[in-house]
Amino acid sequence: MKTVHELLTEARAALPHRPSPSEAVRAQRTGALLIDLRSDDQRRHDGLIPGALVIPRNSLEWRCDPGSAWRHPSIHDYDQQLVLICDQGFQSSLAAANLQQLGLRRATDMDGGFVAYRAEGLPVASSHAPLRGKRSNAAARHWDAIYETRAPEQVSWYQARPETSLELVDALAVPHDAAVIDVGGGASLLAESLLQRGFSDVSVLDVSERALRHLTDRHGSADRRLHVIRHDLLSWTPQRRYDLWHDRAVLHFFQDPVERSRYVEVLEAALAPSATAIIGVFALDGPHQCSGLPVMRYGARQLAELLGDGFRLVDERREEHRTPGGALQPFIWAAFTRRNQNILPA
Repeated sequence: MKTVHELLTEARAALPHRPSPSEAVRAQRTGALLIDLRSDDQRRHDGLIPGALVIPRNSLEWRCDPGSAWRHPSIHDYDQQLVLICDQGFQSSLAAANLQQLGLRRATDMDGGFVAYRAEGLPVASSHAPLRGKRSNAAARHWDAIYETRAPEQVSWYQARPETSLELVDALAVPHDAAVIDVGGGASLLAESLLQRGFSDVSVLDVSERALRHLTDRHGSADRRLHVIRHDLLSWTPQRRYDLWHDRAVLHFFQDPVERSRYVEVLEAALAPSATAIIGVFALDGPHQCSGLPVMRYGARQLAELLGDGFRLVDERREEHRTPGGALQPFIWAAFTRRNQNILPA
């Protein structure tokens, strides 16, 4: 039996040069990938390393193996230089040794970890994670204020019938007993349209209490097929798995890479094996703003790159949405299925 100190010594003996923080930053400028393994709480408290990928320790091997269906999109071959970073440089050494065994011969870790990085006075970016609660509250106030001053049929995203969404549900042959989640669905008519078609398990998640109240006032709260979840999407932890994820015009509000990465994490945590995701966002020639907020614009290829290799693009469509005020908003819709029967191990 070995002690943890013996394991650590063996792990470090198997690694190539362990760069100091300054050396790691210089290597990053020439193509090395810095991978931050620290916990959410540590990043919230101490901040982020600019340009570093954030990959949880419990999924590191699957994200870094170039042959894995769950590899991170930035990791594409076994010769990449990967520099792992934990808080003090101990856990990262053991993790890097595992990557060496996977054939990632240039995997190593930062000597001294984030503590040493900060001690050298290197740049630290403020994390959006500490603002998550504030962000959630601000988002709730923003959307509640809109529904306080406008009826659901007056908001710019209103659709009397969610045609494209229903067309994609039909094209994908989603069974009526599928567990469906409509994120950001609020007062949308999609949930009721699905229930009218015979779907038996439909959830709607939204940060706005007023939006969800419109839904329950219209449909009633006694229908056990309809589940209402008031929560900010990025701070939500799914309590179950869903067969279909539907998002019309939520993703495009997340401009920060940290928020987009969190979106994908929530998506993956919510979806069952072989599940389907339908995502509608402003197209590349779409508006730059919506409801007073800046937005990202996408093509189907950009959506596929964001979701990564664990998802396969199976359908894409363009929609010219006409707002109640008469403005034209081009949308791109993309449908994805999970590539494998197995989900990423927890």
